[in-house]
Amino acid sequence: MIVPTASAMPVPADTRLLRNQLGYLPGYPFSFVLSSSESLAGRTLTIRNEKKEEVHASITLDAGSFVTTGKGTLRFSTLRVQPLAVGKYTVRLGQRDFAFEVSNKTYARVFPAIVQFLKTQRCGNTTLAQSQHAACHLWQSVTDVDPKTGSGDGVVVDETFKDKLTGKEPKVNVEGGWHDAGDYVKFVGTTSFTLVLGLLAARDGKVLEQDASGNIRAALLEELRWGLAWLERMVGAREKFHQVSGMPDHDVPDRAPEDDTLRPIAEYPQRPVLRFGNGKGRNLIARSSAAFALAAQVYQGDAEFAARSKRIAVDLFRVASDDRIKAPQQSVPADWYADPRSDDDLALAAALVSQIDATAVTKEKAIELARALPLNEGEPMSWANLDVLAVQESRRLFVAGTGEHRELGKKLRALVEPFLSVVREPRGEAAAFRPAVARFGNGSTQQLLGAASMCAIVVNDEGSEPTEAGRTCLASMSDQLDFVFGKNPFATSFVVGFGETFPHALHHGLHAVRKVDLTGALMGGPTALSTLKENKELYDAAKKANAPLAAWSSSGVFYEDRFENYVTNETAIDFAATLFYALTLMVK
Repeated sequence: MIVPTASAMPVPADTRLLRNQLGYLPGYPFSFVLSSSESLAGRTLTIRNEKKEEVHASITLDAGSFVTTGKGTLRFSTLRVQPLAVGKYTVRLGQRDFAFEVSNKTYARVFPAIVQFLKTQRCGNTTLAQSQHAACHLWQSVTDVDPKTGSGDGVVVDETFKDKLTGKEPKVNVEGGWHDAGDYVKFVGTTSFTLVLGLLAARDGKVLEQDASGNIRAALLEELRWGLAWLERMVGAREKFHQVSGMPDHDVPDRAPEDDTLRPIAEYPQRPVLRFGNGKGRNLIARSSAAFALAAQVYQGDAEFAARSKRIAVDLFRVASDDRIKAPQQSVPADWYADPRSDDDLALAAALVSQIDATAVTKEKAIELARALPLNEGEPMSWANLDVLAVQESRRLFVAGTGEHRELGKKLRALVEPFLSVVREPRGEAAAFRPAVARFGNGSTQQLLGAASMCAIVVNDEGSEPTEAGRTCLASMSDQLDFVFGKNPFATSFVVGFGETFPHALHHGLHAVRKVDLTGALMGGPTALSTLKENKELYDAAKKANAPLAAWSSSGVFYEDRFENYVTNETAIDFAATLFYALTLMVK
């Protein structure tokens, strides 16, 4: 009797090589995950280059882990490989081959696609050529007294506004900016966060100057000017506003943005612009100050705009520091973008304003605020958590080797350590993929990329010879990007237009009614079934879902490419900004 060798053992037909579908960057350790209905333990595989030479031979797979999915028991075996040189490779397992590539240009096409996605989210006096939709929500629509074209931005209401207008509200020009997501609401919170990350990428991201598609940095800066112009209208004057429109924009049937101008929704003959609540707003005003302080640095080529941005940044920081507005401002409804803190926003603004005007904010004040930040264990960078950015920018105020520089460096590493503990000892139903979060909730892809960005900040800070924690960070950064671009249980890239399989049933009004291409949009991604319990319709549909991707789901990691599922398939500007920033930090 002839016993087949491990490498020649037959491989189950449903075996999949789950990998980053765009490829891998050189210099990073990376991994694959093999999934199968049967254990692959003991089988060996080889990796060959284009010349058919073996670069990794006879790698024996471990027993892996298993979960119960819609298709029964699914087993995962993780294969971690040390960095490979630029080139094309093949993984041979049994009699099957799987291809992948290592390239410096792996993400070159993603950068301009994200910028184009932001253009598609434009509100106001845009064009079909720029944004794939016509002009919408124009200030002129408010003032032309034609009831058929009245839904512009906007009329002023208080935070306690209950979705009914009297017709006597004062008018204010807040045309422009970006729609937040698939509806046509606009928020100072997510817009200022998107601007902060975009401007940091433009300031520090050398890769943007070398992008194969041309000077993507110039295109990014042009788009960020669009967002800055709207933010100035919202918070740059004495009376400040935090949100345009609300629940009725979210709850009416999907339509194109310009349809509001032609056929205003019944609830809003004109669009409400919400004032800050009494004693509220430190979080959003400080975050806006940070955005304008960065603009003062980044737009040095336009002296007038840089000077105006500096003036706005200093003025907003002065307002944010006033104890009479100490409380954070929430969105309306509050659970859309609940933000209980403002200390991180104020610390970030202090550091950035100090960088451009040490008389307005001293570096001693900046480090005082950075020192006071609590260590929020396991919370990724997001619009609601800017701790790592505040510490990073405070540290820039001090020369390397000083006590303050070392102190803040230690705090940076402490902020990242909770993610590394999850990576070192993976747990949960996605353990084989080494996610930096132990539980998948709403917006899981942004959380993974936020964690990757935090790790990248620490690694870039450590220089050419990272510590053990830095090396763990390097691997984790790669794991999070890989998960987003296809190395996940669903073999799906969650960035529209990139990879072999990506979402098509997007939860977005413009996509729903016009089938507009949203290439570059990042979907919310996998969640836990328990997250969907807050919406009975979603939960009941998920439990009996029979779509191909849902069949690979478990109770802890569920995904479906379905329009109605706004948790897994909605996109937002802050998602896109986090993706752009994470890629900028990683691509060197």
